[in-house]
Amino acid sequence: MERRHLTFHVFGRFDLILDSRLEYLTLAVGNAKSHPVAVGGRHEDAISFLTELEEELEVAQVQLELYHTLAPRINEVGEVGEKIRFLATRLFNITEVNLRPFPFFSL
Repeated sequence: MERRHLTFHVFGRFDLILDSRLEYLTLAVGNAKSHPVAVGGRHEDAISFLTELEEELEVAQVQLELYHTLAPRINEVGEVGEKIRFLATRLFNITEVNLRPFPFFSL
């Protein structure tokens, strides 16, 4: 399994609320930053992995902000409420954040 899909694979398998997913991703970034890079001589791989985690964290923070902005409308009937609930089901990547539920809300 490629590293860039690791966080999605791990965080996508559990029934967690969006806030918890973001919290665990934040902890993963912190742990990655504190890990000694020189272990095993794979300095470039470690930096690349940390960069990927930090990018995923940035996207997750935007997703959470959008969710909290739209949350007052979560109980609306039909497509609006469904899309807001769907937003909280997992962490999305940047392409999905740009393409999935958000254009519907003109954000």
